[in-house]
Amino acid sequence: MGDGKLLAIGNRFSPGGTFVSRLNADGTVDTTFGTNGKTILEPAGGGVPVDMAVMTDDRIVIGGNASGTPFLMRVLASGAPDPTFGTGGVKTIFLGNQAAIQAITMTSARRIAVAGYRESQPTKGFVAKVWN
Repeated sequence: MGDGKLLAIGNRFSPGGTFVSRLNADGTVDTTFGTNGKTILEPAGGGVPVDMAVMTDDRIVIGGNASGTPFLMRVLASGAPDPTFGTGGVKTIFLGNQAAIQAITMTSARRIAVAGYRESQPTKGFVAKVWN
């Protein structure tokens, strides 16, 4: 992030959920972000985050996979789930049968671009549509 803060993503097993956490430049937890430095969202099927991108307005987009279904999560700069994105900040996306996200990025037009593969066709990668 431009202010020197660090972001980390991960998943927790009990109870399930995908989290994003923010740390200060010195490595301490930024307690002003989310709840005590983290936000936990629960994509259907649990989910494992694989990549994230920061938008120009500091909203954070996390991409991952849950039970063979890719998902995107968007969190506001404050750490709150973005209520304008999907349901409670989580959007399940269809990219083809047995698809998995491997990477996400932001385009120059400030849109979310997703790249990944289809497990049924491992030699044929794909780039999915983009989202606002």
